[in-house]
Amino acid sequence: MHSAQLEADALPSIVLLVDRDAARLTSYTTAFESDGLWVATCTDPREAIDAVYDVRPDLLVTHTFDDVSADLVNTLKGDARTQTLPVILVTDRDPQRVSAASLADLCLQQPVSQEQLLTSSRLLIERSHELRRRSEDTGRRAHVRVLTSADAVSRSAADAIRDCPRCRQSLDWIERGRLLGVEYDYYRWCVNGCGLYCYECQAEKWVKLA
Repeated sequence: MHSAQLEADALPSIVLLVDRDAARLTSYTTAFESDGLWVATCTDPREAIDAVYDVRPDLLVTHTFDDVSADLVNTLKGDARTQTLPVILVTDRDPQRVSAASLADLCLQQPVSQEQLLTSSRLLIERSHELRRRSEDTGRRAHVRVLTSADAVSRSAADAIRDCPRCRQSLDWIERGRLLGVEYDYYRWCVNGCGLYCYECQAEKWVKLA
């Protein structure tokens, strides 16, 4: 793992709190900071999207603002850059009646204890980190597979290059085909004018075509 990744993993997770209620914002901030997390706050949900891009939090916790909450969560979940960001929605109403509840990763109905909020937040952050690690591992495995395949193709192409049987000039392989039931590798004309050759694969010998 790169040192930059190690340094990033060593930093505390960041929670972005989006709430118009100053008292609740202060209470949540104190709880998260006491649990060792970094906290960023935003009082206007309409500015929360920009805050997400600027802060790059590991979790977003927001209180319901009717349609504004739905727009916020829907925008986050509909953007490939932010759709994996866990979102906790806190509401005073029945979650079944909150339109954004189905979009959020978790909907908690007030009153919510600090212990419940912190436990839920930790679980979502850990799940998010695990998904990120799996995604990175998948990307690395795919990269290795591509490089391995490229090496195999390169080796195959190198094996297909043979020397002209007359002047030893390297001849580029064109294609493999069959003629009267015999399998041949066809090569380009020798640049030294020796002629056109094909290589009989089974007998492992050159055949001059022209």
